[in-house]
Amino acid sequence: PLSDCQFAQIAARRQAKNQISLNDVRYERTRITGRQVIAADANEESDVAATVDRERVLDAPTGLSVYQFLVVALCCLINIADGFDVVSLAVSAPVLSKDWQLDPAILGSMFSASAVGLVVGAFVIGPMADKVGRRPIMLGALATLAAMLLLSGIAQNIQQLFVLRTITGVGLGTLVVCLNTTVAEYASDKARNMALAILHIGFTFGMMLGSGIAAL
Repeated sequence: PLSDCQFAQIAARRQAKNQISLNDVRYERTRITGRQVIAADANEESDVAATVDRERVLDAPTGLSVYQFLVVALCCLINIADGFDVVSLAVSAPVLSKDWQLDPAILGSMFSASAVGLVVGAFVIGPMADKVGRRPIMLGALATLAAMLLLSGIAQNIQQLFVLRTITGVGLGTLVVCLNTTVAEYASDKARNMALAILHIGFTFGMMLGSGIAAL
C-alpha cells in the first residue's frame, strides 16, 4: 500500500487537474490503497485536504499569460464603458431639466429606471449565461448598451429616455455579473484578486472619464 505522503502527492495532482472534491479524494484513496475510509479517519482526511490545498497553491501560476491578460484587459474596457454610462445621466441632468422643463422628481425616475433594469439584468439575464454561454450573453449585452447610449442621445422626450435607460440598465446588470465571473475564471489563482481589482477600477475610471469630458 502507498504511504500517506505518497497518497497526498497523488491526490494533490489529481485535484489540481480535475478540481475533484474532498469526497472524490476519499474515494480515490480507497481505490489506490484498498483501504476503507471510516469516520475515525476525519483528522487524517483533514491533513490530506490541507496537503492538497497547499500543493495547489504551490503549483499555481504566479502571473497571467498573454491570453489571460488580454481577457482581463478587455473586461476592464467594457467596465469603463459601464462607468461612463452610469455617470452620463448624472452630468446631463441639469441640461435636461432646463431644456425639457422637467420637475426634479420626474428626472429622478430616470435614475430609478436604470436601477430597475440593472436588477433585471443581474438576476434574470445574467444567470442565463451559464446555460447559453457567456460570450453570446456578454456580446448581446454590450451591443444593447452601445445602441441604447446612442439612442439616448437623440431621445425627443422623457418617455423615450425612460424606456432607453431601463433597457440600458438591463445591459449593465448583465455585464456586471458576467464580467466578474469571466475574470475570476480566466485569471490564475495567485493573480485572481488583482485581476478583479483591476476590473472594478475600470468602472471608477469610466465614471472619472465621463465627468472629465462633461467638465470640458
